[in-house]
Amino acid sequence: MLVGGIFTRNQQYNTESSAAHSTLLFLAVIGIAIPTSAPHIIDDMSAKTILQISHVSAVVMMCW
Repeated sequence: MLVGGIFTRNQQYNTESSAAHSTLLFLAVIGIAIPTSAPHIIDDMSAKTILQISHVSAVVMMCW
């Protein structure tokens, strides 16, 4: 961005591309945060249940 600013005063960014990247980043954060925070929110959660939540989260992210 710094080098681009030296040679070109006005830079243009694709808003559709940045919106897509923002959506994918949000999905990645949610996909990691849900299985990680589930045992801290719900007491006495087994490892099998956490694994199932992780699998569901992965399937949702792959289908999105």
